[in-house]
Amino acid sequence: MSIISSQDIRLGGVSEIAQELGLSRQRVSQLRESPGFPAAIGEISAGPIWDLNDVARWNTSGLRRSSGRPSNQDPLRTLGRFYRIDDQPIGSGGFADVYRAVDTRRKPNHRHSVVAIKILRGLDDIEVRRRFKREIRLVADCKHPGVVRILDSGEDENDRLWYAMPLAKGSLADELDEFVGNEKAILEIMQQLCAALSYLHELGIFHRDIKPGNILRTSKSRWAISDFGLAREAERKTTALTSTHRGVGTFVYAAPETWKDAKSAGAPADIFGLGRVLQHLVTGELPVGDNQDLALFRTVVTKATRLDPTKRYDSADEMLVAIGAAVKAPENWRSEEETADELANRLQLESPDDSSIAELISQFEASTPTEAMETLHCVIPRMSSGAIRIAWRSHQESFSHLLEAYADTVATSGYKWDFCDTIAGFWDRAVRISNDEHVLYLATKALLGLGEHHNRWHVRDVLIEILQRIRDKNHALNAAEALRETSPMVVAWSLERFVIRSLHPAIRDEAERILKKTTKRVSG
Repeated sequence: MSIISSQDIRLGGVSEIAQELGLSRQRVSQLRESPGFPAAIGEISAGPIWDLNDVARWNTSGLRRSSGRPSNQDPLRTLGRFYRIDDQPIGSGGFADVYRAVDTRRKPNHRHSVVAIKILRGLDDIEVRRRFKREIRLVADCKHPGVVRILDSGEDENDRLWYAMPLAKGSLADELDEFVGNEKAILEIMQQLCAALSYLHELGIFHRDIKPGNILRTSKSRWAISDFGLAREAERKTTALTSTHRGVGTFVYAAPETWKDAKSAGAPADIFGLGRVLQHLVTGELPVGDNQDLALFRTVVTKATRLDPTKRYDSADEMLVAIGAAVKAPENWRSEEETADELANRLQLESPDDSSIAELISQFEASTPTEAMETLHCVIPRMSSGAIRIAWRSHQESFSHLLEAYADTVATSGYKWDFCDTIAGFWDRAVRISNDEHVLYLATKALLGLGEHHNRWHVRDVLIEILQRIRDKNHALNAAEALRETSPMVVAWSLERFVIRSLHPAIRDEAERILKKTTKRVSG
């Protein structure tokens, strides 16, 4: 049910009240039975609806306190004079409970009007108290979105230590299944967690209990690390040590060295825990054993969770680089040569798909002409007549640019002797199919240089056949221009005198003029 907003009233059902109060739907259902809870103002098919403004006023008034709740005389229900605490904890750890509380100093719509308060239970354990105070001291100065903030702290008249923090919208432990198969979401949360760990490690702070339950969602897309190792370390130094083993959760995320000597565990232990968290995100299952399907993250998880701390990633930043590389890596990589050969095979078909032509054009346009020709010089000459026809008909402008770049490289590049014949055959097909004067010009220049450079007579024969077919004046002038722009010695090698007599007059005149120059040079 969505909230309906107007200038004077905000309507909502149980879900909207739960969001307003920061409670579960089940808890809201319990509060509805309490005396003083605002009455529903109407009923629709989805259920009763309330004025959420009435609910907000009730939440900060004395009515909520008097609705079947303990009085303010109960010291647990009021801390620091300003925090009114719910009667049931929303979470519990080894030696502390977490309660939802209202900060009476703030307006109901303030982002910290409702907070979470962590209260120590081990009142007589000096070690527990010392570590709780140390946790407050360490985190109080942290200013990072990936670390849960401490808003306030204190000690009540009954020696209960406590601190207040923003009320989270849930923990990663509740949402693990939503990440399975979502590489983008996994990368985003790992970016946040790695950044937070990197920040903490720079401050010399080592969490040593990284697990989904200690990763809280602070907003729709933000996650933060909480609970800085107190419960885990405290339990291992008291008679409650075995309590950690009751829930396998902490055990499977903890680095081996933390069980042997917790005091010596540092940054590598956090890397291990984060590796196990990544494993759980990928598989959706408790990270036990090495036979789980980790897909592209297997290498990262394996290194992060090595038994030897010195063999893990040196830092959270280094681990993040590896995660990013894993996400970006193509599933089935092929070399440029393999890709080009596969494209050439498709373009050899007489009726290739237009997508193959588009891929050819795309590869050319994605890089500089020189770089493109390094990959495509073995693809273009193998194009069938059908492929050339489709390229000219559907991608004429782009294909013309490709031919220009290709013509510039043909005359000067080195090829295997017999491949020269394949190139000559391509240009012959391109001239025939396009019937374009500029393509003729490009073919003439390319074949003049190719034949002479490789001393390949078949290339010369193909060039002569192309020139002998010319009947159109404009085509002849373009071919003559190509002769004029080519070295006279190259023209002399390509066109013998008896051949010149069979060419269009415009081509013949230019060829004879060039040959006279070469004759004078030789005789001189």
